Amino acid sequence: MAKGYTVGQGYGLKANALDGAVKAGPVSYLPVACVTGAGRANVVSTGLPLLASLGAVDTTTSSTTGSTVKSSVTSTVAGASVLNLITLTAIKAQTSTTRPTRTSPVTLSDTSQFVGLKVAGMPAINDSVKPNTTVKIPGLGSVTFHRVAKTSNGIRVTMVYIVLDRILGTLPTGSVVEIGVSETGVR
Repeated sequence: MAKGYTVGQGYGLKANALDGAVKAGPVSYLPVACVTGAGRANVVSTGLPLLASLGAVDTTTSSTTGSTVKSSVTSTVAGASVLNLITLTAIKAQTSTTRPTRTSPVTLSDTSQFVGLKVAGMPAINDSVKPNTTVKIPGLGSVTFHRVAKTSNGIRVTMVYIVLDRILGTLPTGSVVEIGVSETGVR
């Protein structure tokens, strides 16, 4: 007998204007099945004109709703560049949320990582950057690396979270760009 249901989603790239209007993506988007299931979505490459280019994006999801309820999402990006100010060899956004029984506490897992992370003029920002590290990058805006948000029944990781401080292409000032997103939860 199922002990609840699962939620979540993963994607490689998304851009929203300040008012919330979606300007691009989500790319390689895949939701978690609310009952037991698995899925995969991928694209060869993607990007945002005048802002970012990404290599292959692959998103996988899985869920179980038997005696244990578990939601898992992995979103990988093979190479990325944001205005040549941020470069990456690879990104893996990977989370899971598990509840063994209906009355058990929820276990949240984040095994996300960067490979080859470099930020122009900021050598301290590298593969081992601490979660929720935010820096101002001139000509781009505010950037949070490995942004983690937790609730009592879920977790959301955005590996690169950018709030633009100027107009870039079709994106107005204040737009939010997300690269490498994994979100899981159980209900």
